[in-house]
Amino acid sequence: MRRIFFIALFIPVLGCASSGKEVVEALIVDEWVPLPVRVEWTFRGTSAMRFPDRVDFRLDNPLPKYLAGNLTLVLKGFSLSGEALSIPVSGMAKIYGPSYTPREFIAAGQVIQPARLVKTELEWTNLKDTPVLSFAENQEFIAARGLVPGRPLCKNDLKPAPVIKKNQMVMLKYTDGNILIALAGKAMTDGSIGEIIPVRV
Repeated sequence: MRRIFFIALFIPVLGCASSGKEVVEALIVDEWVPLPVRVEWTFRGTSAMRFPDRVDFRLDNPLPKYLAGNLTLVLKGFSLSGEALSIPVSGMAKIYGPSYTPREFIAAGQVIQPARLVKTELEWTNLKDTPVLSFAENQEFIAARGLVPGRPLCKNDLKPAPVIKKNQMVMLKYTDGNILIALAGKAMTDGSIGEIIPVRV
């Protein structure tokens, strides 16, 4: 008679650990909110590092103004047993985000038209200004400096296009109650909305 045996295998459950790379990347992404970024983190001096599982880590303050490039950070949290954790990490954080960049070189002073730009993901790691993520439909801008393809377009790269041109005839008006004074004059420089420019009368 054939007998059938059932063998029970018991596999010990070991403590799990989270990828340190993924943990650090997620924490840095949170610090960039509301800007939508993707982070690539590389540990310095080690190829891999793992953290205790199911721990809600946070980055300890103070943090650098721009959370990018070569960084030394301290991760704080509590283990499942309530033990306070403090884990220092060092490495390189490369930051990528959606960016406008010119299709071809745009010289300073030229009007920036949407057709001359393309939106793609570019590296933000070394930026010292906020990238432009959108344009108002009815607002025109000109290049404040030469714009190079492949470099993210930032707010300091733009200035509002002038609504008044140099040597254009303008009307100056002054009102005080029922008194109205109007003078014709000539603009001595270009002027954008909100700017104060000299006028010759």
